[in-house]
Amino acid sequence: MIPALLSPSRHVRRHALDRLPVDRETAYAARELLVTDEDASVRARAAFFLAKAPVEIALAPLQDALDDPMPLVRHAAVRALAFSSDVDSFERVARVAIEDPIWWVRRAAVISAASLGGASSVATLREALEDPFWRVRAAAVRAWLSLGEGDLGPATSARSAGALSYIQRRLGGLANESNGELDVPNALVARLDPDPAVVTARVERGDAVTPAFLVECLGDPHQTLRVTARKRLARTRDMRAFELALLWLDEPRIPHAAKTVIELLDRLDADDAHQLLDIAFERGAAGALCWAASYVGLTRDASRVDALIGHVRAAEAIVRCAVITALGEIGGDLAVEAIVAALGDSDARVVRTAVETLFTHGDARADAALAALSLDATVAIRRVLVAAAAERKDMDALRTLSRDTDAHVRAAAVTARASMNDLDSAERAACMAGEDPWIRIAALDASSAALALANDPQPWVRRAAFRSFVSADARRAGQLASASADPWLQTRAAALLDPRDPEHLVSLLRLARDASAAVRAAAADALQRSDIDDALDALLASDRIRGEEYASVRIAALAHRSRHFDPADFARLEAASLIEIGAVRAWIDDVRNVTPEAEVTQPKRAVAAAPLRTLGASGIGSSALVISGAGIMPTRAYVDAMHAGCNLFFWEPRYHTLGRMLAGHRDVGVVCGSYEATERAIVSDVDRSLRRLRRDTLDVFLLFWARSPARVAAPLHDVLARLKQAGKIRAFGFSTHDRELACDALEARAWDVVMTRHSAVHPGAEGRLFPLAREKNVGVLAFSVLSYGRALGETISAPEAYGYSLAQPGVSACLSAPRTSEEIEQNLTVLCAPPLSPQRQVDLRAHGKTVHEESRDFARSIRRHPIGLADTRARDLVKWLDQEDVLDPRFE
Repeated sequence: MIPALLSPSRHVRRHALDRLPVDRETAYAARELLVTDEDASVRARAAFFLAKAPVEIALAPLQDALDDPMPLVRHAAVRALAFSSDVDSFERVARVAIEDPIWWVRRAAVISAASLGGASSVATLREALEDPFWRVRAAAVRAWLSLGEGDLGPATSARSAGALSYIQRRLGGLANESNGELDVPNALVARLDPDPAVVTARVERGDAVTPAFLVECLGDPHQTLRVTARKRLARTRDMRAFELALLWLDEPRIPHAAKTVIELLDRLDADDAHQLLDIAFERGAAGALCWAASYVGLTRDASRVDALIGHVRAAEAIVRCAVITALGEIGGDLAVEAIVAALGDSDARVVRTAVETLFTHGDARADAALAALSLDATVAIRRVLVAAAAERKDMDALRTLSRDTDAHVRAAAVTARASMNDLDSAERAACMAGEDPWIRIAALDASSAALALANDPQPWVRRAAFRSFVSADARRAGQLASASADPWLQTRAAALLDPRDPEHLVSLLRLARDASAAVRAAAADALQRSDIDDALDALLASDRIRGEEYASVRIAALAHRSRHFDPADFARLEAASLIEIGAVRAWIDDVRNVTPEAEVTQPKRAVAAAPLRTLGASGIGSSALVISGAGIMPTRAYVDAMHAGCNLFFWEPRYHTLGRMLAGHRDVGVVCGSYEATERAIVSDVDRSLRRLRRDTLDVFLLFWARSPARVAAPLHDVLARLKQAGKIRAFGFSTHDRELACDALEARAWDVVMTRHSAVHPGAEGRLFPLAREKNVGVLAFSVLSYGRALGETISAPEAYGYSLAQPGVSACLSAPRTSEEIEQNLTVLCAPPLSPQRQVDLRAHGKTVHEESRDFARSIRRHPIGLADTRARDLVKWLDQEDVLDPRFE
């Protein structure tokens, strides 16, 4: 199965990892993919594979993967490291739980840290209770409850107070709290309107708001609001507002806020930027200082060296790292002196930054400082030191590092020594006989490369051997590489083989029948470089290719030779039983690039006759389940759902695999929508969806997540009505959690569809909304039916949870967002299942009531705290924000 890991298709590489047995050879192969593969999903799958691999192979690359630029890989790495018992892994995972900019990576790290550290993880869990995203706080709470121990200690904020109170009640068996209301994600923005799309529309059209309010919008979860606020704030040139915006940089765990602020600062003119730099260096917090250092480093502003040096001993390690990096960009004696001094820092990250900066600086003083460092430093530092030792040809250091415990360091040292002819034959032989492929690659030379190219079990070693050997003996390298199962080697071998040589000709003919199109093309190109008809005739006349194992070679030889044959030649060869005429004719077409007259297509599978349910008065028939692409299933899974009877799919632009399926199967319906609240933006979203899905009409178009009456008022309703009249959409509606808002909207205007939350845990829509929808003949799409899994129980399955909602009068269909093939297979049984019995509905409702009471307590204690600038530590500027009116007095 290892050859499948070389496939150019990321899907093949990814699925090959699932089928590989776990042993030391496959562990090295997975390590190679984790370190070098260009596709993040493959690297993530390799990380999961290494969770089961021997720890001495897997541990270091998994720890390195915690710094991968893609969150999918970091998420996989923290989960994989949960299976180790390494103390260093706990410390690294705990840091990810607090510092990673992506909330779902931090959530996984919180769980892994608790698994690795046990009771010693309490400090990390306590810090995670301050996380701005409630799902991370929820993970910390549940991890703490699973430990069942640890001193809670006093609360340091309202956010942690609620979570600690919840933990105390659960550990002590106390009753739930029942007071308090839930806050919205950004309470300050909600003072203008609860729906951020409506706020965006008002800010965009120039309604009067203060700069302080625009700063708060920079951290709002609604992307269009952030962008609109940033553009309008930039035009104010209000330095106090820019200073306030710097506070968002102190909370990297809200990445969209920091990113938006950086975009704002990058667009300042030089005068404003320099004025803000003065403010940041004088009284800025950590985030502002990091930005200021980065700005000075990028512009190489030598006038700011003193300001940088003034913060080289800042309290926060992240600031010290930023300052050192900036000093390295500027250079000079003072900068180098400050960087050398940082080699004694107490934080390993700062020392690593100083070492890396000195290495790239490259002057004598920097080299001397690196040479003086101990080779017993951390792995990260040793990786820089081995490069520095190679640069200055320090053979003693390289010989020591070539025995290092870290494979990266060891391989780099061996590579450097090999390039300087410092490896004797015994050492080279020992390296080539070693288990680790990186060490074998490092020790390769022309004499060992031929043996490695022919026999090494790891394809990456064979590729490296080919590179080493081809310069010494290109023809021999081509012959050996042609026998490989690696398309990368085979295509390069074809370019080296001479078709006039009988041995090479046989190899090329074999490659001409390879499964890889790239290999076949390379072989065909080589065979056409010279006139080889005589060589082919001689080969066909000899006994060289008579055996059964040469059948493929014979076909290829005859196909290439017969390009100049006439019908009499074919008849003569067929009568003499020298050719398999059907196979040869097919290959003649391939060689000549002949297109068949009629393309043979497979008949389409018949769609199962699952009963359809009417979507209100829209005239659209919908399957009981509307499959959402949020679970990022393979395209094949969505096609299987279609064949099972699903005729309606829920799509958003980020659902790429579902989008590809819908673009290729335009006979199934689509539900999509917009998060915006202006005519221009909504029309743009409709047109963009039509282009992406290659359709003339969208079946159902919704205003997503309506949170205020203004979002479903007459102006936007009229926009949708005009789009429907124009034929761009067949039906329109809105989605909301707010049942009262939904009822008022249905009473006020004619809507085709409403999408709302409903389950046995949240049955409130059964009271007024569902009967009203039936009365108005409005289709109802229920979502969050499983309530994030809380609606399920030991005796309650997902199909039953869907069946509960589908049994309610007025419900047209339920959204389902499966994440695995098992989930989608189970959920699809709902399509033809009988209705849920009244008694079973009672059972589910009783279970839901219990879960709902627990959920209310959980929500008030953990979910209620909003994300906002008031959570920062710089109270003086926050007071300024509180003292000013949020809105201009002229605003209506």
